[in-house]
Amino acid sequence: MKPQDDRITGAELVLNRGSKVGWWILWWATAWGCAAPSFFRWPGSEDDAGMKKPTSVAGKTVGDVTVVWGAHPVRVYGVGVVENLPGTGSSPPPGEIRRQAIHLLKQQGIEEPDKFLASGQAAAVVVTAVLMPGIRRGDPVDVAVQVPEKDRTTSLRGGLLRRCELYEYADARALRGGEGPAGAVRGHALAVARGPILVGLDGGDEPSSLRQGRIWNGGRSLIDRDFVLLLRREHQDARLAKLVADRINERFYGAVPGGGMKGMATAKNNVQIVLKVPLQYRLNWPRYLRVVRQIPLHQSPTQQIERQQQLARDLLDPAKCVVAALKLEALGTSAIPTLKEALAHEHPLVRFAAAEALAYLGEPAAAEVLAQSVADEPRFEAFGLAALASLDEAVSRVKLQELLHHASPTVRYGAFRALRYLDEHEPAVQGEFINNSFYLHCVAPDSPSLVHLTTLGRAEVILFGQDPVLLPPFSLEAGRDYLVTAQQDSDRCIVSHFAADSGVRREYSSLRVYDIVRTLGRLGASYPDIVDMLLQARRTQCLSCRLAIDALPESVSVKELAASAVDETLNQNPEEVESGLGTLPNLFLNPFQTRR
Repeated sequence: MKPQDDRITGAELVLNRGSKVGWWILWWATAWGCAAPSFFRWPGSEDDAGMKKPTSVAGKTVGDVTVVWGAHPVRVYGVGVVENLPGTGSSPPPGEIRRQAIHLLKQQGIEEPDKFLASGQAAAVVVTAVLMPGIRRGDPVDVAVQVPEKDRTTSLRGGLLRRCELYEYADARALRGGEGPAGAVRGHALAVARGPILVGLDGGDEPSSLRQGRIWNGGRSLIDRDFVLLLRREHQDARLAKLVADRINERFYGAVPGGGMKGMATAKNNVQIVLKVPLQYRLNWPRYLRVVRQIPLHQSPTQQIERQQQLARDLLDPAKCVVAALKLEALGTSAIPTLKEALAHEHPLVRFAAAEALAYLGEPAAAEVLAQSVADEPRFEAFGLAALASLDEAVSRVKLQELLHHASPTVRYGAFRALRYLDEHEPAVQGEFINNSFYLHCVAPDSPSLVHLTTLGRAEVILFGQDPVLLPPFSLEAGRDYLVTAQQDSDRCIVSHFAADSGVRREYSSLRVYDIVRTLGRLGASYPDIVDMLLQARRTQCLSCRLAIDALPESVSVKELAASAVDETLNQNPEEVESGLGTLPNLFLNPFQTRR
């Protein structure tokens, strides 16, 4: 099988030696944490003559003989043009950014691109997106845009990004082992981007804040990114590749269209095993990869018993319980009784590790412990909520609905997100699709008030608790064309829409945020307009409750979780310390904060 990234970044790559834009974007990639190039010679593509015979697999696991390929985010970059600016744009200075912007406009049929860029209503920008592992062709991705440093554009507010293509770049010299001339290597287009820009997401009006923004779901992937297990050099053999795939398929399989079941792994040759993600791990593929690596390749019945007994003892040790739970999860349903016994352990980390593994094994007994762990310990939030979202049982829905009332914004929004992914038809998270632009949700009405805005994955305004209201007097702009005003002591506000072709339209609304947002939507306002208005309300302190943006749970290491009780033991077990609870579940991953 020719690898996906070879198809994208192989012999057809163009080396832009000395190209200023290539180096500029390469610097940009480094600043985003993408210094290491992902272009490399595919393992096994060289002549394998003289390779050593595969060693014995007795006592080895999948992780002992393979490495994972395709489990890192791929950052892609491009030059785009933003239009529809209210005089805040500028013509870009001479250079590669300007040249590419003009070339793009010519391709799109703009006859006088120089005049278009000089109108004050357009700006050239650098566009960034992240293609996560497992993404499929056509899947949406979030997009970031920023004005180059020397450009005089003052604000992107109200702007619309024209369609542009995004590429992956790598350091040419690094690809040659540090030799040869400097430059940048650009692959084929991996994504396209366009759409309305959200700015000022930090709540401020500083110049730097207005010169950058995001477009929710503004991009589309042009590629599939499958996970691949690569056999290590000393183990490269077609028989071993088949054995690895067989062992994975004994543990993980799923239904296929037309009926029947199919395993998640397919051996392609003596090097590669393509790996699919089962349904129960779709929101936490990093855990799936960790579990797969713990699957034993060969064990006698006696060895299986001895292994499970040792893991049962390790599970009760807070310094070892996280890895022990992963290894038990890799054994499948036979480990459920052992894991259940640990649910009553005195240490919270032991209880949580056992419950998390049970959730991915489909055991409803895990839900109570997971929900309690999330409610009591902030450092369990991301992993506990993702596990509840993977457990398709009625008790999971009940517990997630209870967590919608929690005091922490990250728990409340995390529970909302988990519940929506678990069952998009769940009445507790149903909302209205306003003006074909964004979703408006009213959640947990008998809880404290909170307004939450999302800029990742889907445009949604979530109103938690008792009706949030705006406190008069206020005069709030919603984008360029909308204004919301109220006088002192007034019990209602005026929502105005200013249009060049139809004049001014005005409607009255109550002071409830819900009613104001619906009125704005009825008048044609988009999601960026709503975000703009609510951010102004927070700055002017006329919003009756807290406003949160992308309140996503975060990851944590196991040393932070258990050091207070077993610090000395942890220092003697570097495997457990380094592994922690794992990479943040993709359910809560912010692609703009990832690092390779």
